[in-house]
Amino acid sequence: MRMPIAQATNQASPFAPLNCPPGETEELIEPTLLTLTPTNPLPGETVQVTGSGGYIHCSGGLYNESARSFDLTLDGAVVAQLGCYANRCQTTFVVPTTINPGNYQVSTVGGSQLRIDVQDERPTFLPAVINGLATSEAFIPPVGGLGGCPANETATLIPPSLASLNPTSVAPGGSVQVVGSGGYIRCSGGLYNESARSFDLMLDGAVVAQLGCYANRCQTTFVVPTTTNPGSYDVSTVGGSQLTLVVQ
Repeated sequence: MRMPIAQATNQASPFAPLNCPPGETEELIEPTLLTLTPTNPLPGETVQVTGSGGYIHCSGGLYNESARSFDLTLDGAVVAQLGCYANRCQTTFVVPTTINPGNYQVSTVGGSQLRIDVQDERPTFLPAVINGLATSEAFIPPVGGLGGCPANETATLIPPSLASLNPTSVAPGGSVQVVGSGGYIRCSGGLYNESARSFDLMLDGAVVAQLGCYANRCQTTFVVPTTTNPGSYDVSTVGGSQLTLVVQ
């Protein structure tokens, strides 16, 4: 519940708690939005919002950082309450399933705003076959240093986890679609960085494709080399995640 805040001076009942010491004026420092994760959601997906501010500054120099909430709007329509606590504001909201693809403004009181780009569907990268192996025709940024976290926070790479192969049994020269999750960075303060990354995908230890990981999904397609003998093979990626493919 949003708390009423006096903007000029304390005139509250002597039995009610004051935001500032008696006789001091108070100023509400409006919240400032800092991050949206992801910035390119699909309709129906959840977006994490972080920010700062949302506290009271007293004229004597003190600060009141008790929890408060503020309307968070998507193009003017309230979609959540932004909860502000000591040193941090945060919330999540679900992108309406009825929303059309396009660029939208996420904002709160005081004029702070960020933008999200609602997608029609996640980009699909079709493979190009070179010497019997599949590679992506689209550029996928490689895994680099673990950046993308707020200053003074440590970053931990969450390796991708393979979820499915389609089909699970295939003849040499056939294509296999791979789907997984993970492949993002977790910051020590609790935030997540889900910018696009790629990881080697291996068939019994030989790299056959790049697994592209995006917000909420990893995916790629590879072609089983025509020289592969019938048998069971491990499809794997970094971090030890693997599934079994049967080559007929």
